Amino acid sequence: MTSIQKTFILLFILGLGSLELKAQEGFWVPEEVPEEWTKEIRQLADIEEKEGLTIYPELIRSTVYLDNGNCTGVLISKNGLLLTNYHCLEPYLNILQKEGKIDPELGYFISNNNEGPELIGLTADLPVKSQDLSVLSREEQGKWLDEKVDPIEKRLIRNYYPSEKHSVGKVFHNFQKITLVAAPPKSLATLGGHEANWEWPRYSSDFCILRIHKTEPTHHRDYKEFPHLEVGRSISRNQEVYVAGYPFLTFRNSNSRKVRNLLDEQETRLKLRKKRLNIYSDYLEFNPDTRLPLSLMTSLENEKVFQENEIKNVRRKGLIKEKHVLEQNAIRANPDYSFEDFERLSSLYDSLEYYNLPRIYLNEGLTAPKIFMLVFGFSPLEDALSSDESNNLQAVKEALKGKAEVYYAGNDLRLEKELFFKMAMQYYEDIPSSLHSPSFKAIELAFDGDVFLFANEVWENSIFTDKELLDRFLLDPKLGKLQADPMYQWVNDVINFYFINIAPQIKSYSAQIASLESKFDELVQKTDYPEANGSLRFSRGTVRKFFRNETDQSEPFCTASGLITAFNGTIFPDKVQTWLNTLSGNEVISFLSEVEVTGGNSGSPIMDNNGRLIGMAFDQNIEGLGNRFFFEPNSQKCIGISFAWIEKMVRELGELPGFFEREFNQ
Repeated sequence: MTSIQKTFILLFILGLGSLELKAQEGFWVPEEVPEEWTKEIRQLADIEEKEGLTIYPELIRSTVYLDNGNCTGVLISKNGLLLTNYHCLEPYLNILQKEGKIDPELGYFISNNNEGPELIGLTADLPVKSQDLSVLSREEQGKWLDEKVDPIEKRLIRNYYPSEKHSVGKVFHNFQKITLVAAPPKSLATLGGHEANWEWPRYSSDFCILRIHKTEPTHHRDYKEFPHLEVGRSISRNQEVYVAGYPFLTFRNSNSRKVRNLLDEQETRLKLRKKRLNIYSDYLEFNPDTRLPLSLMTSLENEKVFQENEIKNVRRKGLIKEKHVLEQNAIRANPDYSFEDFERLSSLYDSLEYYNLPRIYLNEGLTAPKIFMLVFGFSPLEDALSSDESNNLQAVKEALKGKAEVYYAGNDLRLEKELFFKMAMQYYEDIPSSLHSPSFKAIELAFDGDVFLFANEVWENSIFTDKELLDRFLLDPKLGKLQADPMYQWVNDVINFYFINIAPQIKSYSAQIASLESKFDELVQKTDYPEANGSLRFSRGTVRKFFRNETDQSEPFCTASGLITAFNGTIFPDKVQTWLNTLSGNEVISFLSEVEVTGGNSGSPIMDNNGRLIGMAFDQNIEGLGNRFFFEPNSQKCIGISFAWIEKMVRELGELPGFFEREFNQ
């Protein structure tokens, strides 16, 4: 048995007394597994502790913090072959398509050992070690972040138990040259479109293969070869499986009032996203020539479906009431706590919600037209013109010219105007007048409360809404002209009012809430593991059927025969259709398991109990949305793509029959 296999098995021995395999709730931190098996893991899992540092073994270092934590990746060869999801890389793939470097209809498969196109801006970070920083002050922690001892280091700090000030510093090795090796045809990678998200059965071939590269001279001395997982190809019912990844925030230990606050915020975002979707849909209906990227609508639609079902599932469970009853009973049983303090906590949340409302409307509404951030980006020009530093002025001008070119090339100004008008109206109507910035208050006086009249005045008289006017301005910018521009005035008025009058209130109430909540942290039984927070976590479960109800018992596997039946009549590219016709129908495409995943787990390796990679997480089921707040193994499932299916596509559709043999044996 390899050291990786030993590592993984011993990380997840959760009890040997029962023969029945059950899901083990939790996003477990490698260094903080349950006490009763810590000794075994420290002894046999090769996690080395030295001079206050935890040195990560090969298994952990194979799980990659990808794209600054937006997704997870997994290394599968010593040559830096990296596996992740297609949907994680769509923005980068779209750029490669525009540059003519890939054809999304046919996919991309590297040939003749050539180097594939580079995904500019994508980063891959390999975890190396961690350090307890709990004894350090915030200032000292800031110094730790800056004191990199190696040029390839990247440092992050994560607070596992904030009330106990449990801060852990994470050290990664950062790689910035990443190239594409294989991407399936888009018709298979996104099969079913956004309507299929969070649905089972799921037939999407949602994967990409990349390569991370060592660069001279820094990486070569540290990585003669990359840490990586062995691969496996066998998946069976009731099989025990494990996931490693970087899940986003969870709120399972949150009190009832905080959960209510979070759901209320979700409902506010949902309202604004529905509004934006309606604006986009109506505009597309009458303006089919618009440059609105469909990926933007797809992303918004996905967010809408997620939020709707998360709210629905948490409400269905009655989680807020359930938590509230437990809290009230605990207060009655413990003289150290008072109902008055808990009521004070609720009152503070009411105040926080009041000031949070304009924050959400600013983020989700006013900035929906991209012109908002374009205009805000001109603040450095005002500073440069005010200081009269000619060298700096020229650099600022060139940077803004580039940003303006990107904006005008990628946006339909007619749609931007529609968004500007309607989202300004929504803000004006829904935000209490006491939280209106001066420019909004002026609507009452100068425009008789007519937001559209105000918005039209701003739009029609701004240099930012006319490419030629802005181009001419940037040739010889004048401070007075910039400061007098109505769009520039409006954007800066909104931003300045927020930072002067709203952000400090949010900070103050949040601090008071945090202080009071710490008193109630142990009031109700908590999870044995810290909340997910973007740091590396492990979870364990079983490959199982999904019992929606007594009559609907879904099999845990999606096979090629199901794909061919479900999508009969779908028009695939000829090459793809020809390949699909060769399949036997028994090939497993995707599978269900009762392991915990949430946002950030996309691209996470799914492994068997020998530590071999057998698949990759890429989705959850719709009934499981809400698992940021609670875990129900019978309803919450992880959907993974089979590595055997990925391998088959690369070999046959990509016409690379010996690719993996060469890669794994080099």
